[in-house]
Amino acid sequence: MRGLVARCCGLWLALSALAYAGELWTQVAVVENVALHIHWGSVAELNAAATKLGKTSSTEPMGFAVLRKDVATGAFTCDIYIAQSPDRIDRLQTLLGHELSHCLGFSHDLRARRTGGVERTESGSGR
Repeated sequence: MRGLVARCCGLWLALSALAYAGELWTQVAVVENVALHIHWGSVAELNAAATKLGKTSSTEPMGFAVLRKDVATGAFTCDIYIAQSPDRIDRLQTLLGHELSHCLGFSHDLRARRTGGVERTESGSGR
């Protein structure tokens, strides 16, 4: 199973690298299993979600991901927020691959590298 996860992760990173070739990815968490939730919305809804979650967002975000680890159980959950506006399916696939890389424990954000890149939650607290 670990081999399959590693191969899938490598594939996602390779797909993400096509559009983000200038970024340096760093593994900030070892994620073997993750519950994934994808939220589709308008740019305004993404900005509202980012504000609610304490994230900084650009004026027109395409998407972002929030990886969480429950401190009691060690279980990972990840929420991907994506704007419904990509005009081409290849851009949507690239964006999904990029955000999925974050859900698999990888980061290109220097702040996330210093802090471990994973939010900690208590069991049952949700968000």
